Amino acid sequence: MNRKIIILFLFGFALLGCKKESVTQRPEFIGFWTCVHNEDFSYDISINQNGNGIYQEHNKEGGGGGASIIGDARADDKKLKIGSLHHFTITEYPHQIDTTGSNIWTPVKGSSWLKKANWKMTLKGPNFYMGDGAYYKADY
Repeated sequence: MNRKIIILFLFGFALLGCKKESVTQRPEFIGFWTCVHNEDFSYDISINQNGNGIYQEHNKEGGGGGASIIGDARADDKKLKIGSLHHFTITEYPHQIDTTGSNIWTPVKGSSWLKKANWKMTLKGPNFYMGDGAYYKADY
């Protein structure tokens, strides 16, 4: 019986040690990120100042929207989590990119305008969803 209690205690302690921070403490994640995966699909992640996140898949061929995930956004150095069940594996952490050599344009949320992207991150999508690829945002 003592062995089970010790194992449960150690397991709980390990879970606490892996806690992800709210993205409000990691401002590099905040903004509107977009990924054009191929001709048929694009994805976007929108994270606001309050730490709320939305992931959406867009099917260009059918014109309709694909899957979406909504919830609190949390991150550590390896994963970005949106909602309580879904996480993205970070393969390239958000960083600024040189805009002089870049020709990548990203939509401005809620507008038909495009801006030159100056941030990039690369993610592997959550299980049962797509979302793999390089995401870009313009923060100006």
